[in-house]
Amino acid sequence: MASTPNRIILQIVLACGVGVIIGLLLLVSPLLALACTLVVVVLVVTLIKPVFLCYLTVMAIALTSGMERGKPIPYIRVNEAVLILSAAIAFVIILTRRNRYPIKFHGLEIAVFVLVVGTTIIPGTYYLLRGSPLIFADAVLLLAPFQYLILF
Repeated sequence: MASTPNRIILQIVLACGVGVIIGLLLLVSPLLALACTLVVVVLVVTLIKPVFLCYLTVMAIALTSGMERGKPIPYIRVNEAVLILSAAIAFVIILTRRNRYPIKFHGLEIAVFVLVVGTTIIPGTYYLLRGSPLIFADAVLLLAPFQYLILF
């Protein structure tokens, strides 16, 4: 499939824009520019080979789940941020792929659904009906099983 001239121009403009952003970040902080470069590389590799996203997510969760909440990223842990980012990228990949498969529920899917409903939705509804105030830390702990659903 040959690229059209408009597509080539768009790719050149996008590459120049990313280069300018990384250059400006280099003026602010070299580490910030390095982090941006790594994010761009991971994004490109992920869009080419989506299975890389699975490896990256598992590795990030294993390496960063012991970090304190709110240290590098406000309010959440690094592994939660990586999981949210991975889910967002996977969502985009799923929407842009032409090969769509019907969803078939098997035992494992039903078990994960029951886990999330039993540990998140039912207790969350009970908190709301009881009128108990939820602070941010409690809400994050209550929503923690959704991490397993997103990872799954």
